[in-house]
Amino acid sequence: AEFVRREVHHEADVVVVGAGIFGCAIAWALGNQGRSVILLEKSLKEPDRIVGELLQPGGVQALEKLGLRDCLDEIDAIKVFGYDVIYYGDEVRIPYPMDANDGFNEKRS
Repeated sequence: AEFVRREVHHEADVVVVGAGIFGCAIAWALGNQGRSVILLEKSLKEPDRIVGELLQPGGVQALEKLGLRDCLDEIDAIKVFGYDVIYYGDEVRIPYPMDANDGFNEKRS
């Protein structure tokens, strides 16, 4: 009965529209709660702009809360410790707060 509901009638407890960061995260979390989820995305074509080039510490923490921390294992990445702003030749370094990288840099080094 569940198979027919899902595969034939395309019914689900939840339909998430948009497979961006939030859409994927909420679909995964709801599915983990035992809900039937359909995730819709209009196009899987690679975007014509730069996206996903930086994972902020808050993003790492969100992955940890979702139980997806292992997604970061074995990825080809460069560690980022904050921002570097250059204004008319003057450079200002703005580090992430000390606790922002808790557990991330130690596990990645």
